[in-house]
Amino acid sequence: MINKIIVKPRKFIQNLVIDPVTAMDNWGLISIFGKLPNEHSVINNVTIARLKLSNCRSISSILFDDLTDKEVASDNWGDHELFDKEHARKIIFTLDRWNKHSSIDLVVQCNAGISRSGAVGLFACRYLGLDENKFWKMNKGLMPNYFILGVLNEVLRENVRVC
Repeated sequence: MINKIIVKPRKFIQNLVIDPVTAMDNWGLISIFGKLPNEHSVINNVTIARLKLSNCRSISSILFDDLTDKEVASDNWGDHELFDKEHARKIIFTLDRWNKHSSIDLVVQCNAGISRSGAVGLFACRYLGLDENKFWKMNKGLMPNYFILGVLNEVLRENVRVC
């Protein structure tokens, strides 16, 4: 069962790789990265091994940029990855799978830890029926990308089986 959701920037994961700590017991990571300049995945074999030293039990990495459908339509963003229903299904599948297992905390990480991870974290909180007031108190300064949140909610409303 997922107990709480913590939203963090990429720097948090980078610091854990440099200096693993065991401040959290069992936790899982949803790592979000994009194609836009200065974004890359921080997850590789060395990172995974180091995160396990910090009690990270599961990692799900997903690629999409911090854009909305309107931004993509109005500007030339070049090579980008817009959040879509397949991304949403992967996130819901991950939440369902991790929620069935032993007690775990969820860390959602993106570059800044504000918009994409804020949307995924807020969705996870609501989807899992966790206390939203506690979520907001624990994760101050979030500005969720409401396009991402909308796609997640649309997939949920479609009652799509992701298993």
